[in-house]
Amino acid sequence: MFFNPNDFRRRQERTGPSGLLEIFSREWLTIVKVDALTCLALVPLVTLPPALMAMNHMSRRMAEDRSVTAREFWQSFRANFWRSYPTFFLAVLLPVISLWSSFFYAGKAAGNLILFAPCVFSLFVFVVSLLMSAYLFPLAVSGMPLGQAVRQSFALGFARPGQALMCALLNDSLAALAIGFLPFSIPYFLLGGLMFPCVAGQVLVRSVLDQFCPDLEGEEEEEF
Repeated sequence: MFFNPNDFRRRQERTGPSGLLEIFSREWLTIVKVDALTCLALVPLVTLPPALMAMNHMSRRMAEDRSVTAREFWQSFRANFWRSYPTFFLAVLLPVISLWSSFFYAGKAAGNLILFAPCVFSLFVFVVSLLMSAYLFPLAVSGMPLGQAVRQSFALGFARPGQALMCALLNDSLAALAIGFLPFSIPYFLLGGLMFPCVAGQVLVRSVLDQFCPDLEGEEEEEF
């Protein structure tokens, strides 16, 4: 297992996991650096999934008071490259597609009631994918088989929907708002706009993952 003396020292110094404000105050410069690395990594757009995967991995490590460096970001980028694409589809694209589909069928249902069924189904898919998205990224970067990570995130999304919903809304609403104000929001993206809500989301779901997946950290270190 990979051993980092900085991680060991942090664990010895704390009596419990760091709070969100403590992480922000201690790691704000690292957060900005990882955010800049993420923006650099997603420039070709086709590398958007592995860039977001690596960013979520670093956010998870911060939430668990572990080291985060540029080398570890690129290592995660390479290690999770291929599994990032199905993860991105399930956690990001599927909620967007299903939400758009629900609005589309809702607009057509007034003239054809049979379209009410796909509208309801699209809403169901949207809710399910939104709840599981909060847990899928941290489970996927842990080295857990992707199929198992999907099933586990599905179960956790319904077992602890409150944390999942807050995490998803925090990340999705801020990202959608910033995208809507492009190009004026470019400084927001470059100065931590991606990482800050991502770290906050990982802190929100941290207690759930620690409770239901106590071996997750060990699996992640072995994979990393």
